[in-house]
Amino acid sequence: RIVGDEKFLKYAFGEIAYNVKHHAYVDSISIEAQIYSNRIDLTVHNSGYGFNCENMNSPFQPFWQCDESNDGFGLGLYLAKTFIERSRGTISISSEQQGGTLVKVSLPLAP
Repeated sequence: RIVGDEKFLKYAFGEIAYNVKHHAYVDSISIEAQIYSNRIDLTVHNSGYGFNCENMNSPFQPFWQCDESNDGFGLGLYLAKTFIERSRGTISISSEQQGGTLVKVSLPLAP
């Protein structure tokens, strides 16, 4: 069992999956999980367009958007990171233009 508030973590993973799929203009994404003795590591990946960003913490800043045509508020990944960190987890993102986007999340498991 994952440590953390289930409702907040559901929201966080929904936002991650939505952003990774929606902004890459792909039909599908892959989600993989690996369980260790005290944590679970999850990766969300697409092979779509990706984005160019000098500071990979930028997507987690409030109101950040990867393109001007986005109709959102730029709060989805910011809130996802907040909820994951409240659950004593970590999140990181890497992306390359034309090389896809990869989001890694690590969360502690209950003893």
